[in-house]
Amino acid sequence: INAEYMGIYINMKGGLKKPVFIKLSDIEPMKHGNFRVKVVSVESKVKIKRVDAEALDMATCVIGDASGCGKLLLKGNNVEFAKVGECINLRNVMARIVNERIRFEVDQWGKIDKCAEAIPEVNMKNNVSEVEYEAVQAKQSQNQTKFCLLYTSDAADDTPCVDLGGRRIIKKK
Repeated sequence: INAEYMGIYINMKGGLKKPVFIKLSDIEPMKHGNFRVKVVSVESKVKIKRVDAEALDMATCVIGDASGCGKLLLKGNNVEFAKVGECINLRNVMARIVNERIRFEVDQWGKIDKCAEAIPEVNMKNNVSEVEYEAVQAKQSQNQTKFCLLYTSDAADDTPCVDLGGRRIIKKK
């Protein structure tokens, strides 16, 4: 029996399995993934005062690999990885929908560390954060309704329908 915890696969019979890294362009909305990426640019670094009067550092970066690029939000101690040209491993990172677009976030289950491998080239033409999504109401049965995400961007692929764990993404033409 295998289980996943923090992007590390655990073999219940003993031992840890190495994380499986995927391409940035293969991510689906509201899913977790492991990536090896390069920080292309740092859009903003801010210090936010929280309700408990503590300051929280935040940074928004553009990250990418050979398959595509996207936006990443870093918080707290992870802001130190927001350096242009830095190659990093992102483990168990969530692809959230924020303002109708994908933004990668390292939550309490995620981990960031420096990558030993260099990423020479980043594909800036395939920006997964430019694809727009819209929550739409869809009929599930006669008495039930559910919400699904709707592609509304020209940057979306040609797939007419994608399964997202019970939800559908429908490309708007």
